[in-house]
Amino acid sequence: LHPRHRRRPKNATTQVPLEGLGWTIHRIWSTDWFRNRERELNRIEGAIRTARLRSAKSGNGAGPPVEVRPETEPLQRDSEQPRTPEKRSTPYVVSTPRIPALRMPLHEVSLSRLADWISDVVRVESPIHRQEVVTRIRTAARVGRAGSRIRQCMEQAIRYGTRRGMFERRGDYLWRTGHRTLEVRSRDGSLPDTAKALRKVDMIAPEEIGQALYHAVKDSFGISEDEAIAEACRLFGFRRTGARITSRVRQVLHKEISQGRLNRTGEQLRVP
Repeated sequence: LHPRHRRRPKNATTQVPLEGLGWTIHRIWSTDWFRNRERELNRIEGAIRTARLRSAKSGNGAGPPVEVRPETEPLQRDSEQPRTPEKRSTPYVVSTPRIPALRMPLHEVSLSRLADWISDVVRVESPIHRQEVVTRIRTAARVGRAGSRIRQCMEQAIRYGTRRGMFERRGDYLWRTGHRTLEVRSRDGSLPDTAKALRKVDMIAPEEIGQALYHAVKDSFGISEDEAIAEACRLFGFRRTGARITSRVRQVLHKEISQGRLNRTGEQLRVP
């Protein structure tokens, strides 16, 4: 049995000699194994039955493929059942801050009050891009759009709250104070209309992308770079991955490798 890939491996120096000695190579793609292990086990059993029947018919392992019927007696497996793969992503929860009807323009609200509202948003959605924080507050305050004055006062409120330890700022993203353990959050079609921008890859903190890549590599026990990127995007609920998404995730992937969180061995990625 041999790990299966979507295409024939570039380096077939190991497979060719084995096939020359009469081996039959059965391939399993690592993400197929992770997503549906029972189905792959059934395919392995079918491949073994086919090999046994072919060998019995020819006496030397050669000969045409032999159909394996469903009623063939199942092979014996170890009594210990494989564990169910852990769910690696959770639905993204969008905050709904409670902002009373304002008697003044939003940009005239005090910095301390704005910082309190920002903190409420960050508490739910950490890490969150600062632009999305502005959107949550603007929407809750029933303000149609954020002009330059609103964006300026919100930036001041972010600095105000950061200095007072109400939340942390890391680049363009705001975090709960002391937030270290990350969840990968799925941004699928269940997001409200006011939060559709979350499906843009630029709205995802690089640390969260790195966590998705870590799960993809760890669960596969070895995976190519392109496969890891595709699996990470699937955890975020992206059904289609264009050049922009792929480029962004690949950039984070290379950073994870350079920092030692992921290791590259040949064309395969593994956790240290």
